[in-house]
Amino acid sequence: MTHRYHEEEEEDEEEEEEELLRRTGNLVAPSDRLPGRVLRVKKCPHANGSRPSADRLTTVQFHPVAQVVMTAGLDQSVSLFQVDGKTNPKIQSIHLERFPVHRARFSRDGDTVIATGLKNKTFYLYHMMEGRVTPVHTVRGEGRRQLAGGHASRLCLCLCLNFSSVYL
Repeated sequence: MTHRYHEEEEEDEEEEEEELLRRTGNLVAPSDRLPGRVLRVKKCPHANGSRPSADRLTTVQFHPVAQVVMTAGLDQSVSLFQVDGKTNPKIQSIHLERFPVHRARFSRDGDTVIATGLKNKTFYLYHMMEGRVTPVHTVRGEGRRQLAGGHASRLCLCLCLNFSSVYL
């Protein structure tokens, strides 16, 4: 039974690879968008240079529409920086008391940050324009199950719970 499972898994992976190649085309073909042979690389300061993290970063994500980068990590903070390539000034930081951030993501529209912890049943919504942080202690119908992670995609906001359903 295990052997059959692995064969099915390998077939699924091959199908995914073929689908990716169909969508992206031949990546080794010459490009009219990149200059031939030489790419100029410029060393820029760290995006979070104006507020380095006191502990390991777990998330670095660019805003979906603005020149902003978000960092979050085990120092219990979420920080936003304006990306200008020179000084990358800090826009804002929030500290989540006793909440090491396992993962943080921008919402689809970029107005909200969703922060999840690894060992915590709570997650946080940071409404950037209002500067308001909202703790979410439970998801309706799930009681006290622990949040496993969050992912904000272009299509929807999904919060996945341990051994449970996916909420859209």
